[in-house]
Amino acid sequence: MKTLHMLAIGSNVRTRRVGAVVAMGVAAAAAFGQNGMPLGTRQWIELSANSIAPCTCADDKIGFVAAMPSPSPNYVRDPAGLALGRVLTAEAASTATSLRGKYTRNYFDNIFLRNSFVDTYTITGPAGTNGQSVNISVTMTTLGELRVPMSSATAAIGTSIMILEIGTWGPNAATEQFRVNPVAGGSLSRSIPFANHGPAPVTLAINETLTTPFTRVVGTPFDVAFGYDLQGSAADVASTIVWNLPPGYSITSVLGYTAPSAGCDSIDFNNNGVFPEDQDAIDFFDVLAGGECAACNDVDFNNNGVFPEDQDVVDFFNVLAGGDCS
Repeated sequence: MKTLHMLAIGSNVRTRRVGAVVAMGVAAAAAFGQNGMPLGTRQWIELSANSIAPCTCADDKIGFVAAMPSPSPNYVRDPAGLALGRVLTAEAASTATSLRGKYTRNYFDNIFLRNSFVDTYTITGPAGTNGQSVNISVTMTTLGELRVPMSSATAAIGTSIMILEIGTWGPNAATEQFRVNPVAGGSLSRSIPFANHGPAPVTLAINETLTTPFTRVVGTPFDVAFGYDLQGSAADVASTIVWNLPPGYSITSVLGYTAPSAGCDSIDFNNNGVFPEDQDAIDFFDVLAGGECAACNDVDFNNNGVFPEDQDVVDFFNVLAGGDCS
């Protein structure tokens, strides 16, 4: 049994068996958790393959924090594989609002590209809701394609699998496929089954929406993790992440997510069906000053949960003049 070594390479981390690959260069060693991910990392990408090196298992792995190089180099390092013209390219990235994964290979076995991140979120609600539970959800919309390219000059043999995951983060996961532990309703998979697909490449279009509900406490930070598990021959997929909140609530995160505002109310403040009109402005200021108007909207015109405030007045006149809500 060969010894497993770990090398830090610039911003990425490489694990390998001695003799399996040609080292790309060695930087100062870092502190590592399980499976090569640097301790404290919140965004992690791992690429591994059966045939980067001349062996029968996925023992050659390379990891990146948040993003892989683009355009991709050829990650094949086995001299015999290079002599045969083998190519493996991959690109991936994560942000507070997105995940991306793309890879392809020619003339050898499966690829494993796993991309995940965890973010810490805080919900803000209307006055008086701090400490209360609220039902929210998050939607992961994914577009792209899975492919089985030619595995030889005459046949497309292989499979391609995509697993989307929303759940909890495993900083000490024994293997990368368990980095994200899906919550109930937090997993979706699509695949091209393994087969000899004949003399032409096979493609499966991806257009999927995964929505997962949560109940969380306003004002109390919480973590949610998102991930791809891409396996097989080739894939090119991209996801957007959007939180869905009740009116008057907003959400922010450590990585920089900010939920779109709930938007401003109609300029027909008094709901009489006539707008724009002077009476809407008169009624708005009456209510703002403490007056009563049974048919009118509340003075939180921009629905940010803060009222009364100057921004409601600014947004009211912006929308009245045909402008946008802040």
